[in-house]
Amino acid sequence: MRHYKTTIATCLLTLSVICPATVWSADSSTRVLTSGTDASKKVLVLIGDGFTAADQDKYNNYVDSTILNGTFKEGPLWEGMNAFNIIRINVESNDSGVTEARTFTDVALVPDAPSDGVKTSFTFSPVANLPVLHNLHITDPSGSIIGDSGGYSNTGPLSGTGVSGTFDYFTGVAKLTYTTPPPAGAFKITYTAITIARDTRLEYIFNDDWNRCWFDVGPNGSSKLDAILNTYAIKRDYVIIILNEMGFGGCGGGGGLTVTMGGDWSLPAHESGHMVGGLCDEYEGTGTYTGTEPGCPNMTINTNRSTVKWADFIAPTTAIPTVWDPTTMDQTETVGEFEGGMYKTYGIYRPHYNARMNSNSPPFGPVSY
Repeated sequence: MRHYKTTIATCLLTLSVICPATVWSADSSTRVLTSGTDASKKVLVLIGDGFTAADQDKYNNYVDSTILNGTFKEGPLWEGMNAFNIIRINVESNDSGVTEARTFTDVALVPDAPSDGVKTSFTFSPVANLPVLHNLHITDPSGSIIGDSGGYSNTGPLSGTGVSGTFDYFTGVAKLTYTTPPPAGAFKITYTAITIARDTRLEYIFNDDWNRCWFDVGPNGSSKLDAILNTYAIKRDYVIIILNEMGFGGCGGGGGLTVTMGGDWSLPAHESGHMVGGLCDEYEGTGTYTGTEPGCPNMTINTNRSTVKWADFIAPTTAIPTVWDPTTMDQTETVGEFEGGMYKTYGIYRPHYNARMNSNSPPFGPVSY
């Protein structure tokens, strides 16, 4: 059994608000762009996590080269640069890099025997990786999934059809009780566990999981971030959080975005589409979209060329729905209704065949621009 025990891991998992005292060097802020008063401009704040005192030049260089001279320079933000005031906040972490977590699947062991089709109560051996962060679920021999609503809690409740139980986040032991015996066979436990715990200012955790937006934040991280932002940028419209992590990951929306240093300028550029424009992802996945009309401006279920959101951008000669033709169309500039987007293949349409909200590096298409 592997245990990754450090001060921050213990504080995260106990929800403790009284962790060992941490002495931080003085924070600082720098206005890297001033276009007017904060009241008259959009205020963009940049802040990092996992940067020690020795890493501050690394952070500053990333802001300059990747954000200001990459994401902004590639547009359309560059064209509207005078609409922004940009504040870079420097804070120091005790450790270089952020906490890391990964998802594991263990074959759950029962001390006496696996399910035999008769027993109804099970106490499993501890999972192989501790401490567990969240996302725990158990797949039983019938294929049913018993989920955990915990996370950062001591004992997370487990529930499923005809079964209930607990999972102890400290010991890694799960217990299940069925109303009727499950069939004979093995159980599997899937969970996310901290693999490297680091003492960072904002408690960010890189989980390497697209389904969880790549990141988690420790229980006190949000309040720490708010306190710093309220000190240096009471008026703020957008916040970019930069993690000292070389794994690839970015997630944006709701006036903010978080990125690692594992991608080039196009990663925060794509995420800025969520943050500034409220754009949806245009890339496909699997299955058919069955939801209502999306609220974002760049996805639709409406195939009426006269009433679709971006009707004014569609040329009269462009068929609706639109089939990609590389001999007559530009993948970014041609506007139509190309099927697929928002992680589905069918039943939903995007305006561009391949623009920035589909693949990071192409420009924003006319509808998203």
